[in-house]
Amino acid sequence: MNISYLRTYVTLAKNGNISQTAVLLGYSKSTIYDQLKSLESELGTKLYQRVQHGITFTDKGMHFLTYAAKMLHTYDEAMNKLSSPKDTLRIGASESSDFIVFNELIKDYIAKFPDVDIEYSKMTTDVSLEKITQGNCDVCLICEPEFHSAEVNCNFLCRLPLLFVASPEHPVLKRGLKSTLSSNTLFCTMSISLVTTMLGNMGIHFDESFSALKNVGNLMIIKEFACNGSGIAILPAPLIKDELSKGHLKVIPELQQGFHFNIYILTPKNKENPAVESFVSLAYELYKEN
Repeated sequence: MNISYLRTYVTLAKNGNISQTAVLLGYSKSTIYDQLKSLESELGTKLYQRVQHGITFTDKGMHFLTYAAKMLHTYDEAMNKLSSPKDTLRIGASESSDFIVFNELIKDYIAKFPDVDIEYSKMTTDVSLEKITQGNCDVCLICEPEFHSAEVNCNFLCRLPLLFVASPEHPVLKRGLKSTLSSNTLFCTMSISLVTTMLGNMGIHFDESFSALKNVGNLMIIKEFACNGSGIAILPAPLIKDELSKGHLKVIPELQQGFHFNIYILTPKNKENPAVESFVSLAYELYKEN
């Protein structure tokens, strides 16, 4: 006996109206009647009669309703008890990780594991660490120069090269950093202390080369600022590959050596989760550096 037909029958018994039942179950009225006819044919008896404002069940129809409700309840109970719940994977990623790694990774993951629901949020490293330790996130991808934590599992995934770039028309490409100080606004997703440290490692003093630092939390906006000549930008090399090849952006000669950040995967300690394990395994397969 078809479970869908039983569900239609029990629903119809609750409201006594074909049209309302059709709306509730997403069927046409003709489908409802077809299902009722199938039940009558299978049972060999008349189950209902049409009346002015709907339908009414016959005595045998009411008797069958008791069994139909029991069968439907048993079926739903069995499905709830025996069906495997759908896994949910809660993922967090920093801005850089999101654009460079996450988009491709998540597409491949969904293709390989379509039965896993994905909940995704962009978040900073501090927020990622907090959510992982509090059990509010399953896996996070962060982008930092170096990162270590005793609170979570932290595994290196890959390096992310960063470049100082500007549009070809920007004065810095013609006259150099120090000669164009007033025009050298630097756009990036990093703090000034971190940028200062990075430049110091390259033998460059921030105050002697840049007039201001604008911290923007969106890499695509930063890229747009650089392309339209608004300033100099620090951007991940993979993100601007096309712009560099087409000449829309150029690397600042004095900062040509650039530097890199590292992408790390954070997961909770002492907690097994098949969905997390499959996600991390796929990430290593796609990006892991030896």
